[in-house]
Parts: sequence; structure tokens; C-alpha cells
Amino acid sequence: MRISTILLPLLLFPGLARSSAQMSQALVSLPSGEISAGVYHNETLGITFRAPEGWTLSTDVSNASPLDSSSGGLANRCARILLRQDAPKSAGSFLSSGIFFVIDAKCLALGRFPKSVKDKDEITRFSQSLIDNFKNSDFILPGGVDVDTSPPEAKHHGVIVTVRGSGFVAGSLGEATETHLNTSFSVTEHNGLLLGWASITDDAASERLKQEGKIEFKAE
Repeated sequence: MRISTILLPLLLFPGLARSSAQMSQALVSLPSGEISAGVYHNETLGITFRAPEGWTLSTDVSNASPLDSSSGGLANRCARILLRQDAPKSAGSFLSSGIFFVIDAKCLALGRFPKSVKDKDEITRFSQSLIDNFKNSDFILPGGVDVDTSPPEAKHHGVIVTVRGSGFVAGSLGEATETHLNTSFSVTEHNGLLLGWASITDDAASERLKQEGKIEFKAE
């Protein structure tokens, strides 16, 4: 269900510097998870993450796009990236990638997570809070976003709130190139935690991710 649409064309500058902010202790203790046969598992969080065929998964997130470009930014202290996924590299193509992360909701003071797709006021409030807290990441475009929600596929997690954006890769002089990019930032509640996944992709990678990428949630 679409809640609102505020889309504006803009240039996108990926590859912001990673922050060295001190992370919430509630997140530091969480296990990183494991990758087996190209599938990411995190038993503590109760999730399995599958990337499209040919994409790579890694729990080494040192080069992942940060959740806040500012040094000491609140989003870097209150959220932890656990997984990075990368599309296959090819000459001249944009390096599409994505992340999986967990949020310390108390640290960010996000408030109550929406309980239903019918709870439009709470969805609007929560999505605006996400935008405010993660606006300094590559995944929330400053010029405008499209907020969607979808009901849970199973009772093991809550509704999914997604903030999407659209833009173009900037050339050497700051001009817009023909490479169109898509950003997506999704959050759901699962086993008392807020889990999220985000991506920045060109059109081809975006379609592959939509068709083949999958997150499975397990009960406690």
C-alpha cells in the first residue's frame, strides 16, 4: 500500500566516507551471522537472507555504505550493518550493492512500530522518523522519496515500511549521466527487534534483486 509519493529528479553521489562512531552496546553483542552455500543465516535474529545468483555476500562490512555519512552520526551508533551484498562487476556498470542491518529503536527513539498497514498515521510518523534519522546515508535521497508498506508474509514479523528513491549517477563535472539508480530502505519488526535492508542499484540490478532477493523470517 502506497502512503505518499514525493519524487524529484536529482543527482546521486554514492560512496560516502564510513563513520567511526561508537556503536550502541545493545548491538555490539549481536552475532554477525554466517554465510553458507551463498546464503546468509543469523539464528539469533531468526532470519535467512538470499541474494540473486551471481551476487556476493560478505559479513565484512568495512567497505559498506554507512548509515550516516557524518562522523559520530546517531544512525551509526544506533544501527549496525551485519551483511553486505554486491552485484557482479562488469566494465562500465554501476557497482550495485545492498546491506542488511539491525536498529536499536530505543537509541534512535523511533517510537512505536506500526502494527498494521491500515495504521496510516503511525506509518507516516514512523517513515518520517526513518527519513530524518537516515537522511545522511546513500539510501535516503534528499530530493524526495516514495513511502510504501506491505503486510507481513507470515506472522513472524510486522509490516514492512519501505522508503524508495530515484536519481542518476553524477559525471565528473556533476552532470547527470544516463545511468539511472534506485534506492530502497526497508524496516520491519521481528522478535522484538527492528531489522532493515537497503540497496542502491542500477535498473538491471534492481530488477534482479526484486525477482531473486529474499529474506525469510523464523519464529523464536
